[in-house]
Amino acid sequence: MNLRYFPAFLLGVAFLVAVHGSALANMASPQVRGTGTGLPFVSTHARVLHEQLHITPGADFKTCTYDVVYDIFTDTAGLRIPLLFIAHHYQPGSMQIWVDGRSVEVMQVPEQFFYRKSSPLSQFLGVHDSILQEIQVFEIEWEKGFPVRYNQDECQYFETDLAAGAHQVRVTYIAEVWRDRHEWLADEKFMYALDPASHWFAFGKLDVTLDARQAPYPVTTNLGQPDSGDIGHVAVWHFDSLPALTTLDILSVPRPQGNGQLMMDFGMQGFMWASGGLCALLHLLLMWRWRKRNADRKFSWIWLLGSIIVPFVAMLIYCLSFDWINAAIGPAAAHYGGYYVLIFVLYPFAVIGYGLLTLLADYLLKRHYRK
Repeated sequence: MNLRYFPAFLLGVAFLVAVHGSALANMASPQVRGTGTGLPFVSTHARVLHEQLHITPGADFKTCTYDVVYDIFTDTAGLRIPLLFIAHHYQPGSMQIWVDGRSVEVMQVPEQFFYRKSSPLSQFLGVHDSILQEIQVFEIEWEKGFPVRYNQDECQYFETDLAAGAHQVRVTYIAEVWRDRHEWLADEKFMYALDPASHWFAFGKLDVTLDARQAPYPVTTNLGQPDSGDIGHVAVWHFDSLPALTTLDILSVPRPQGNGQLMMDFGMQGFMWASGGLCALLHLLLMWRWRKRNADRKFSWIWLLGSIIVPFVAMLIYCLSFDWINAAIGPAAAHYGGYYVLIFVLYPFAVIGYGLLTLLADYLLKRHYRK
């Protein structure tokens, strides 16, 4: 191989090796959206007197079962849609609804509801006007300052013939986790929107029970200390008014396995500098041995090759260490790389800088052995 093509060859190899395991991950969003669920919208003909929310994260913390009981009171009798549910990324077929112990059919909001002046959706405060104008339902801020708008096909409902008076509605479904992969450890959480309650006539009592006995990691919430129980086991909160929260969050506290924490602390830069330092020491040793035998030679090919190879190896190790660290962390690893292969943009500058330093070292060695 012609020596002048050697740097290009090394750079090509670096891209092939580094991109092999990370290109797809780098192109993905660090935020993996999970199930958008929460309090329902309530018809003007109904009031929620009491809600009992039972939350059970799964054994792998990838899914969560919600079991919700609503004690409602209807002012009028007849065929009604008392509740309208957010339905974004539920586990397919998992939603089930019972009214006074009787199973009812769960349906998607049909498109024709949005083009009728007498639409059943006119019974819902804060929803009807925006639906008829924009074929949109509502906005929820899952992240502060970033509202998400949902369409009609992301809501579900049921129809039932209710007598005036008290009734009980039970809803169960399985939600999928939200994942934030900005750091080495993936932050995982389940989010339950409280904002729809701002459209209710009145907010009754809310009881929240969190059963975290199956969770693989410790969990925490944004609800504060429980009124009873243990958050690492079964915890219960009681509210007589709507909590001052946009969403109720159940968050995992992931832990790396084995020496994962040590690898995270050392980091990709640690691997780069350690490997670069070792290679530089080996390079200087080879330069010393070569110059000791060739004190009168003007040009050192050992110096040139080392100036090209040492920065390359350090940057290559930097890229490879991404997979090493994630493997050491284990199941809690985020596996999101952030285009780390772009470090090779700095390769020419690293070659020049390192080459000048080692050229000075070679010059000093040459002067020493010429004496």
